[in-house]
Amino acid sequence: MNWQTLGYLTVTLLLSSGISFFLAWLLVRHQRQRNLAALYYLLDRMSVLRMDIQRLEEELYLMRTVLDRHGLLDDEEMARLRQELIEIPRQRHAENQQLLEAVDVELKEKLISNFPETMQ
Repeated sequence: MNWQTLGYLTVTLLLSSGISFFLAWLLVRHQRQRNLAALYYLLDRMSVLRMDIQRLEEELYLMRTVLDRHGLLDDEEMARLRQELIEIPRQRHAENQQLLEAVDVELKEKLISNFPETMQ
């Protein structure tokens, strides 16, 4: 092998590695830009959600104030309603899920779930 062929081979190897490095750098840069754009989008959505939550908290405060001024807000009634409307259905759903986990796959397909009332 002569020196000229070895030089051509070295230059070709250096050029191909440089091109490969450049393409890899472009790919990483593009991926980072996409990740950054996704992050900005998620941050924007999160700020919108925070504003929605703040608005809902303000409306809840207004509703409680109106109910309290009219004498319609009672802590005992709120506790009873919370038990009836939130905690009991949540407990029934958890019990139904435990029952479904214990049942065979074939039988599970035959069950008709009518949450929160019954399971047949």
